[in-house]
Amino acid sequence: MKILKLTVLISYLAFTHTVLAHTLITYADAKTSPAVYMDNGKEGDSIGDQWIFDQPLLDEHGNKLGSNSGFCIRTQVGHSSQCQWTLTFKHGTIEVSGREFDQGESAVSISGGTEKYRGISGELITIKQPNGTFKQTLLYSLTLKKNERSALLLINGVRENAHYACSECHSETGNPVITDKYDKQSPILAGQYRDYLKTQLLHFKSGRRYSKEMENVLRDYTEAEITQIADYFSAQHLLSSKRVNPTIDTLVHNKAEDALWIKQGKLLYEMGEEQRNILACVNCHGEKGQGNANDYSPMLTGQHARYIRMTLSAYRDGSRTTDKYLPGSISNTMSKLSKQLTDDDIKYLAAYIQSLNP
Repeated sequence: MKILKLTVLISYLAFTHTVLAHTLITYADAKTSPAVYMDNGKEGDSIGDQWIFDQPLLDEHGNKLGSNSGFCIRTQVGHSSQCQWTLTFKHGTIEVSGREFDQGESAVSISGGTEKYRGISGELITIKQPNGTFKQTLLYSLTLKKNERSALLLINGVRENAHYACSECHSETGNPVITDKYDKQSPILAGQYRDYLKTQLLHFKSGRRYSKEMENVLRDYTEAEITQIADYFSAQHLLSSKRVNPTIDTLVHNKAEDALWIKQGKLLYEMGEEQRNILACVNCHGEKGQGNANDYSPMLTGQHARYIRMTLSAYRDGSRTTDKYLPGSISNTMSKLSKQLTDDDIKYLAAYIQSLNP
């Protein structure tokens, strides 16, 4: 059920000469070779139904590169399926498998590869487009240094007192899945400042910062291991926020509404509002949301609007107070500022921050 449009972008991580992060963007379509649907069990959508496909693999000009073949089995009615497929190129194959949601983004694992792709690891993010195609973004590594392999073991592991692995919510690359199936949204960690990440992870470990999802997750990690996790995520490639569909949000709205929110949010972000004692976000977080490592102001670029709303609301209601540990004059800035924000202010700022690109 997939026709692929291919663009390969290679990113080099700053701390090593080895090519680590590859991004392969694909588009899948069922126009030329539709998937064969097998209605198993009860008539209509039911557990056990299957979709089987073996289709051309094309580049952006329609040139044939190989084939895209596999199957999906319905595991939750009206919600998701378990899928496995193989992308076959001239010089090797890439195999992927995992849970694919009917709506929103899905992250499935790259389970293996052959020839040119031997030793591959990473994930494929897939999202259905309005025209019926599937946009697939493969984020993968072929060569890893020892410290990278060690970090992957840490973020994919689950310690005794934890209930999630880091990668389960934040993905292996620090670019989490965006879906409207959950009220909460995991933050993007890719490219975030290393010292900021380390500080926040240590706050979770000590209990200074709390969320139900992070409770006890880091309890059994040493400071050295937490430093290694922070190093790893800070070195990952931040995906462009242009990939984020603003309509995939629990705060339901369309693209036209989002554009209006962005316009309002830009004014608040860049200028603040003196009458209400709202400082401009740009003062600490920069024109493009790049943040400032020196004063522990995090990079905001491209964070999903839902996560920004969660964060500002948490500062406003006092459930998050870690800004009191920031140095000097910026201590408690977020707690003070957020108390001046209305729900609409938060909505507008979140939409604008999501629109920022690195």
